[in-house]
Amino acid sequence: MTLGDIYFVLFRHKWKILLISLSAVIAAVVVYLAWPLPYQSEARLFVRYVVETEAPVQTGANGPKVKLPGERGGENIINTELEILSSLDLAQAVADLIGPEKILAKAGGGTNRYQAAAVIQGGLVPEVGKKSDVIHVLFKHSDPELVQPVLRQVVDTYLTKHAETHRAIGVFDDFLTKQTDQLRTRLSATEEELHKAKLKVGVFSVEDSKKIYTEQMSKIQQALLDAEADVAERHAQISAMGKLLPSNSIPPLDGLADTGPAAGTNAAKAGSGPPVLPAQATNGANVANNTNGSPALRTLAAGNPVPSETPTNNAVTDDTTKVPSVIVADYLRVHGLLEALSKRQTELLVQFTPESPLVKGVQSQIAEAERRKSQLEKDHPGLLTAKTNEARTAAPSAPSAAPAPQGTQTYIMVELAKVAAIETKIKKLTEQLNKIRAEATAISEAEGTITDLERKKVLEEAQYNYSQRNLEEARVDAQLGAVRNSDVNVVQTPSPPFRDAKKVTKIAMGILLGGIAAALGLAFVIELFLDPSLKRPMEIETKVGLPLFLAVPRLRLNGYSKLTDLNGAPRVPQLADSSQPTPCGSAPGDQVVPPHPQSVLPSWDLHHPLRPFHEALRDRLITHFEVKNLTHKPKLVAMTNCTEGAGVTTLAAGLAASLSETGDGNVLLVDMNLQGEAHQFYHGALACGLDDALELDKRDGALVKENLYVVREPHRNGSLPCAMPKRFQHLVPKLRASDYDYIIFDLPTISQISITSRLARFMDITFIVVEAEQTDRDVVKRAAAMLAESGANLGIVLNKSRTYIPRSLLQEI
Repeated sequence: MTLGDIYFVLFRHKWKILLISLSAVIAAVVVYLAWPLPYQSEARLFVRYVVETEAPVQTGANGPKVKLPGERGGENIINTELEILSSLDLAQAVADLIGPEKILAKAGGGTNRYQAAAVIQGGLVPEVGKKSDVIHVLFKHSDPELVQPVLRQVVDTYLTKHAETHRAIGVFDDFLTKQTDQLRTRLSATEEELHKAKLKVGVFSVEDSKKIYTEQMSKIQQALLDAEADVAERHAQISAMGKLLPSNSIPPLDGLADTGPAAGTNAAKAGSGPPVLPAQATNGANVANNTNGSPALRTLAAGNPVPSETPTNNAVTDDTTKVPSVIVADYLRVHGLLEALSKRQTELLVQFTPESPLVKGVQSQIAEAERRKSQLEKDHPGLLTAKTNEARTAAPSAPSAAPAPQGTQTYIMVELAKVAAIETKIKKLTEQLNKIRAEATAISEAEGTITDLERKKVLEEAQYNYSQRNLEEARVDAQLGAVRNSDVNVVQTPSPPFRDAKKVTKIAMGILLGGIAAALGLAFVIELFLDPSLKRPMEIETKVGLPLFLAVPRLRLNGYSKLTDLNGAPRVPQLADSSQPTPCGSAPGDQVVPPHPQSVLPSWDLHHPLRPFHEALRDRLITHFEVKNLTHKPKLVAMTNCTEGAGVTTLAAGLAASLSETGDGNVLLVDMNLQGEAHQFYHGALACGLDDALELDKRDGALVKENLYVVREPHRNGSLPCAMPKRFQHLVPKLRASDYDYIIFDLPTISQISITSRLARFMDITFIVVEAEQTDRDVVKRAAAMLAESGANLGIVLNKSRTYIPRSLLQEI
C-alpha cells in the first residue's frame, strides 16, 4: 500500500473517522469527569532479604537460611510477601484493631468483622515495580480520615506476620531443648566406644598406623632381600676360594663349630693359626659333625671336595684355572643370588597373589639374575665344567706339598664369621616382620568398628551443633521480640490521604486512543475487505488488467452545484418533454414544440458540464484508431456497462455529439436500451429505426443536430429480438456502405442473457463504462472475460469517480 492509497482511505472515510473519534472524545471526557475517585494512602516496603527458620528435623548445617530477592528464585520471595500482604487473615486482624464500625461507616454501616475485612482487602493494592525489591502498598477508601490509620496498621501487622511466617518464633523451643539433650548424650556414648576401640588395638589413628606399618614392613622386607643376597654371595665366595686351597693346608674346623656371634669372635681370635678347610675325608667328617649350628660351615664342608692328583681332577683344575678368578666370583655371586631370590619368591607366594607388586618385583630380579648367569656361562664355558666337577665326590689324595697362603685362610675365616652374623640378622628381621604383620592384622580387623564409630561421631556431632545453634537463635529471637525485622524496612510510612487521577486518566486516554484506532481500522477494513468496488483510475489497470481510456468525475460531489456546470454557468434542462413523436419522414419544420421548458442540457451543448470529458474521450478514441491504423468507414463503437445507472447513455450521446463536430462526416447513435426515449434531442421523440437511418430519404427524422443522427432499435416485449445478431450480421454490409464515419451503439447491460457479448464481436472497439465505488471489480473481470471470448476489443471508462485527496497532498492525472 502506497502513501496515495493511505490518503485515499483516510479522506474517503473521513466522516466515519471523525464521527467515531468524536464519540471517543466525548466518552473519554465523560469517564474522566464522572469516574468516582476514592481517597488513598501509600506506603513502601523494601525487602532486603528473608530469613528462613528451617524445621528442627532438618540437619543440613550448611543449608542456606538467608534468601535474597535478587537471587535465582527471588520473584517467588516477592510474590510470597505480596500474598502475605493481601491475605484475609491480615485484613481481619487490622479490622479487629481499627474497629469494624469505623471501616463500614461509609459502606452501609454495621459491625461485621468479616465485611470490614473484605472492605480492607478490596481496598488494599500491593504492587511491585519491574526489577525492583520495593513493594508499593496502597489503601483506598471513601473516608479520607480512615485511609492513613488503616494502612499504618496494615504495615505493622504485616511485619509481625512476616516474622511469624518465616521464622516461627517460640514454636520449637521445647522441642529443640529436648533434642539437644538427646544428641549430647548419644555423642558422649559414641566418643566413649571409640576411645575403647582405639585403646584395645593401641592406636590413635587407624590410617596413620596402617601407613606406619606398611612403611616398616617394606623396609624390613627390603633389608631381608639385601641380607639374603649378601649371604648367598659370601657362600659362593667361600666355596670358590676353598676349592683353590691345597688339601694339606686345611686345618681342623673345631674352632668354627659354634654359630652365631660367638663364632665370628672365635674366628677373629684364630687369626694367628692357619685356618682349616675340609679337604680330606676325615676332616670333612669333622666339619660335618661340628657345623650343625652354622649354615655357612655346613656349606663349606659339603661343597669343597678334596683335590686329587688323578688325571680327571687335574683336567678339571686345569679347566677352572683357565677362567679368571673375578669371573668365577661373579658367577658364584649370581648363583647364590638366584637361590636367595627363589626362596624369597616362595615365601611371598604364601602371603600374596602372583599379581602382587612384591611378587612381580622379585620375579623381575630373578629374570635379571638368570639372564646374567646364562650370559656368563655362554662367555666362559669353563664355568659349566667346574660346576659339574663340584657335584662329584673326589677320592682322597696325597697331601699336596705346597701349603696354602696364610692370607687366604684368614680371609676365609673372617668371611665365615660375617656369614654367621648376617644369618643371625636375617633371623631377627624375620621375627620383627612377623610381629609387625600380626599388629597390622589386628588393626585391620578393628578398622571396620573404629571407622563406623568415627562416622557416627561426626554425624551426631553435626546434629548436636545444628540443634544447639537453632536453640540459641530461638532464644535470642524470643528475647528481642517478634517485631525485630531487619530484613524488611519501611522506606515510606503511610502518606496523607490524596486522590490519584492517574488511573482515570489512563482509562480516558485508552478510550480516546482506542476510539481513534477503531475508526482508522474500520476505514481500512471497509476499503480492503468489505468494499471490493473499483474507485480510482489506477485500479483499472492494476486490478482489472484493461486499458483505461477516460476517468469522468462525479461533478456534483466535487464542488459543483446541481444548477451550475464546470464553468459556473446555469444548467439548462436536457430532455424535451414531447407528448407526440414526429414521424421519421416528416420535415424538420413540422416538429412539435415542447410545451414545457427544457429541464436538462443536451450532451452536445457547449455548456454541458461533461463536455470537456466527451471531447477527451473522442480524442482518445481517434488516437486509438490511428495507432491501430483503422481507416475504414464507418467505425463501429459500442458502449455498455456491468450495472444499471453507470451513465452509458449520457457518455454515448456525448461521444456521438463530439464526433459529429469534427466535420469529417455523419455520426449515427443507435440506442439499443429499453429506455431509449431518454436520449437527448431537440426535434421530438425517437421514432426512427436503424433500417430507416441507413436510407437517405427516410433518416431526416433521426437528425437531431448537424451531422448527428439518433435512432432506436425496436424492442419486443421489453427486450431485443432473439434474431438480432443474425439481423445485425446482414446489416453490416449496409453499415459499411453508408456515409457515416462513426456509428455509436448504446448496448444493454452485460449479463448472461443479454446480446451484448454477441454483438461486441462486430465492433471495432467496445467500451465498458464502470461506475466508481459501485461496480464490483470481480464483476468487471467476468464481464470483460465474456466479451473477450467473442474477440471484442475492449476499453474501460471510469464514470462518476471521486477525488477525495486534496491536490496539496497528492496530485493525480
